[in-house]
Amino acid sequence: MKSKDSSYLPPVQFSAYFVAPNFIFLLGLSIFGMFMKFMTRYKWTRQLLLNYPGLFSFGVFRKEPPSHHHIQQCSFKSQFVGFGFKGKNILDEWRITRPDVEIVTSVTGPEVAYVTTPIAVVSAAYTLLEEKVMNE
Repeated sequence: MKSKDSSYLPPVQFSAYFVAPNFIFLLGLSIFGMFMKFMTRYKWTRQLLLNYPGLFSFGVFRKEPPSHHHIQQCSFKSQFVGFGFKGKNILDEWRITRPDVEIVTSVTGPEVAYVTTPIAVVSAAYTLLEEKVMNE
């Protein structure tokens, strides 16, 4: 066990969840995942996937990039739930008490790959620079 000095903080506990609209969707996704696992196991099946991505993904993936129209039609929504402690010394009581604060955050935005990724990277860089300036 580590000592309780000021440099030690408890580990972050993280769990990710995927919500399916119904059991049939979840079953289909599971079968598709098992099929893809098989297809990526051998060199000749991987080559088939690379040569014909649209056929094996039911049109979800293709070799051509998406059109500007398709990119503008896409969006995403992610929900984050966090639990923590309010007004307690986390180094003393984190093992013996349950979290007493919950925060729920929803993030929505435009298409996640081509539009949101550069926005997120620039925002993260800006935040790091802001924190660096504040700590100097």
